[in-house]
Amino acid sequence: MLRTKSSAAMFSGSAPDELLEVQIPLRAQVARLRSQHRAQHAEMAERQRIARAAFVQQVHAEVTQRIMPEVAQLRASFRVEHAEMAERTRAARASFCHQIRAWVG
Repeated sequence: MLRTKSSAAMFSGSAPDELLEVQIPLRAQVARLRSQHRAQHAEMAERQRIARAAFVQQVHAEVTQRIMPEVAQLRASFRVEHAEMAERTRAARASFCHQIRAWVG
């Protein structure tokens, strides 16, 4: 219990000399504040999780739209250049084998 002259004046409307007993359930208030804080924090964390997921999805979509055409072009040019290189090395191997056969006799 808390006894103060000022609290007596506030609650009873009488003179500040008169003491009034005011019971403050401090543990209950602290418990209520903690539960409210936990609920607010959980709600805020969920909003942050949703916002972060949306942001990551948006970034992924933008990057994919910007990069995928370039990747497709690079892959296509790689396939063309690889086919040309394979044909050159096939011809060079055939020529080398023919020269060895001619030299060995």
